[in-house]
Amino acid sequence: MNVSEILEIVTGKKITRLETGSECELVGEIAFALGEVSSESVEVDVEVDNKISDIYINRMLDLGAKWGDRKASYYNSAFFMVKNNRNFNSLVIRKTVTDWTFDRNDSVFKNTILDHSGGCGYIPLVASFIVTKFLTGTKGVLHLVSKTIPDTYKNLFVLMFYGNKIIEDIVEIENVSVQQAEWFAYITTQRQYGRMLSSVDSVTKYNWLKENDIRNGDILLLYKVGKNQDKTKRELISCYIARVDSYNQFGMSFYVISSIETVLTQVHRVSVANFRDKSIEDYTQFNARQQTIQFTSLGVDYLTYDEEYMIMKPSTDDGSVQLMVMPDDKGGWDIQKVEMDTLETIYAVMENRGVRFNKERFLEMYFTPRGVVPIYEKYRDHQPTEYEDMTKAEILAKYGG
Repeated sequence: MNVSEILEIVTGKKITRLETGSECELVGEIAFALGEVSSESVEVDVEVDNKISDIYINRMLDLGAKWGDRKASYYNSAFFMVKNNRNFNSLVIRKTVTDWTFDRNDSVFKNTILDHSGGCGYIPLVASFIVTKFLTGTKGVLHLVSKTIPDTYKNLFVLMFYGNKIIEDIVEIENVSVQQAEWFAYITTQRQYGRMLSSVDSVTKYNWLKENDIRNGDILLLYKVGKNQDKTKRELISCYIARVDSYNQFGMSFYVISSIETVLTQVHRVSVANFRDKSIEDYTQFNARQQTIQFTSLGVDYLTYDEEYMIMKPSTDDGSVQLMVMPDDKGGWDIQKVEMDTLETIYAVMENRGVRFNKERFLEMYFTPRGVVPIYEKYRDHQPTEYEDMTKAEILAKYGG
């Protein structure tokens, strides 16, 4: 039985390459779960990313998955659930015809082997669910109920947010504070590649910038990272737009923008705030600063370990809600809330605030390949670019139409 067939039938995704260690672990557990109920074996008929550490490939093979003629070598099994503990029916499960529910707050479910398996504890459960769906042809979702984010969820977040995002549509984690889940999944993914495990010298960081064609005027995201003895649990404190002004083998200089609002968004926020006195500065203040950071304190993408700051290229993840003058469904104009991903937010704020940056290059890198025109660009001529003491009706009269 080919793993690509199993995953496509159950998840609807056409997988051509395993891209994370968590995916290798999932495939291995699928092979193990299928072997428990049938004589079928699971063939890995897809590529395996060569960045993935051998420990995850050996684990996949040890669990019974077949990948050509390769055999499992020794690996540290302490990172994974023991192979002889797969009796999920002995735990608290509520089943419907299509869905399963696990509530880890139930007394029977607490402190089980799932919570003590190096962060991979829930993957066997997901694999068992996938095999059941594959064999029975049922649709449905696996619900995990919790009030926290235990470390044991981190590999599930990898499977939701990174690589092929295999389980994003078949697993739901309910009643969970998912703040920074993608950040912890990012760290876990990089560690599965053997990265973010130790400090990296400044020259290596400088070379990464050159190899990735980072230029003066380009836009990056600048994160401040909280200190913690466990480098895998360091939380993000802040994230700002950063224009690259210069860099060398010692560090980088940025124009850092911490006001992530268009003028109209800021005016509205200030207007409805519970301030006794508001000055013109409240409406017009735009927080930005020059900042130079040495590489000893600045991580560069996955070349990060215990630095106070780190930079990454922007993506469509996360975003903001901005107010814009937009056409309504009655043929007129109105001030509306517009949800923007990170790339849309960057473009809108930079253009609305008149900040110089590599605009054409930014568009060519992030919008043109997708055949997308930024929302702000479509309605640029209808947006206030500086504070004006006007009512909503006056704004619409001036900028609408």
